[in-house]
Amino acid sequence: MTAPPEGARDVRVPVDGAELRARRYRRAGRPTLLRFHGNGEVVSDDDAVVPEFARVGFDLTVVVFESGFLDLAGLVRRRGPSPPTAFSDDELEAFDGVRKLRRGRAPLLVLHGAEDRAISADEAREAHRLTARPPGTSTSSSPPGRGHSDVSASPVYRDAFALVRARPTR
Repeated sequence: MTAPPEGARDVRVPVDGAELRARRYRRAGRPTLLRFHGNGEVVSDDDAVVPEFARVGFDLTVVVFESGFLDLAGLVRRRGPSPPTAFSDDELEAFDGVRKLRRGRAPLLVLHGAEDRAISADEAREAHRLTARPPGTSTSSSPPGRGHSDVSASPVYRDAFALVRARPTR
């Protein structure tokens, strides 16, 4: 990870005996978009896209993570070990993406490449459906022709953030 650029700072958040690292790009007067992404990136990979998010009215805080969404066992398999036959309630509380999304109150945007061969776009659509957000507070989009690592290159990508920016928090 590189040093933060002007106007940004790296933050560390203690979480259950671990540390979550994030980079916060903040200017006064704009809402902050909390952006999670994976694929082995580091938070400094987003330094170049900050102006694009600013153009649609967002500050940015970036956290790198990999989510299990609907298929926690699939996530475990992708990381190497064999998953348990069943997950405990504590494990589901800690790692189940849908449970976490349901607790959120801010507008929700789920973007997932329609041609993703690593994690099915069906998982993203189903996770969005299961979050049970109030009508008008969430959006789901699967840009056509995009896969796992190139969804952010789609014109739909940043346009979708502008739609979320216009939605109120409930």
